[in-house]
Amino acid sequence: MAQSGSALQARHFFIMGDQVFSIAAFYKFTKISLLSELQTEFYEFLESLSIKGTVLLAEEGINGTVSGSSESIAKFKNFLFEKDLLSESDFKVSSADFMPFPRLKVKLKKEIVTIGNCEINPGKKVGEYVDPLDWNQLITDEDVLVLDTRNTYEVSIGSFEGAIQPETTNFREFPEWAETEGSKLPKDKKIAMFCTGGIRCEKASSLLKDKGFEKVYHLKGGILNYLEKVKPEESLWNGECFVFDDRIRKKMIRLKNKKEDMRTDKCKLILQKAAIKNILVQKGKLNKNEASNSLFIQKMSLCNASANGYLPCRYKV
Repeated sequence: MAQSGSALQARHFFIMGDQVFSIAAFYKFTKISLLSELQTEFYEFLESLSIKGTVLLAEEGINGTVSGSSESIAKFKNFLFEKDLLSESDFKVSSADFMPFPRLKVKLKKEIVTIGNCEINPGKKVGEYVDPLDWNQLITDEDVLVLDTRNTYEVSIGSFEGAIQPETTNFREFPEWAETEGSKLPKDKKIAMFCTGGIRCEKASSLLKDKGFEKVYHLKGGILNYLEKVKPEESLWNGECFVFDDRIRKKMIRLKNKKEDMRTDKCKLILQKAAIKNILVQKGKLNKNEASNSLFIQKMSLCNASANGYLPCRYKV
């Protein structure tokens, strides 16, 4: 077993072919103790099932996204249940035709989603959850302010129309926005916030409640839950949804004469590179001009992909 800092990890080769992988995204805010022992137990259990991905453990709870066979993910879900670490409504399973994670990591953290303030406690104070099937009615109310709590690179490829965008590059910047621009919002107005899977809204809504906002709502299970439950013809979502793994975006390329969604290896590779460049820009290791030039070249190569027999698709960052 390899150990580096507070993370346990193992490297594996990608498994390609016709195999379908289940992907479980999950979190739960709950008091956890004996973190080091739990870290080892998680690592050994997941490795024994050939599950890859990342699990974050902190005193405030658990958060992670992992992938493996459907049987392995079912066993892991039961493992969480036995540890009293399963929130049934916040355990979401999707699928992919390739393994989206290169390795397994189990990390110890101060927060399971980092906002930079350990005093924020969704277990004590949080906004009102809104079921995806009730979300459209809420956000089309003229008296409701819709807030996208995600980062700029996520917002750039999709959001709900008219949503306020804090223009953050990481979630740690959200408290500063709430203190400055956010403080200008009327505190008696209804605020409907959303994020990818729901966990960021747990802390963001708790923060706004602390700052005196009276009517704070957030989309239960996030965008992913909304896209799963709301019929496409009734959906108010515009664009695509960025996800933090090698799928990069839940990209749907619909052909007029086919009902199934399609992705090409060419598209996957380009999207992976684009996401890596976004991260490098955020960390200051690549300037925006260099990233833009590189991405422009990638876009052009994708546009030319049809000449080589690949399925063309729209691509933007």
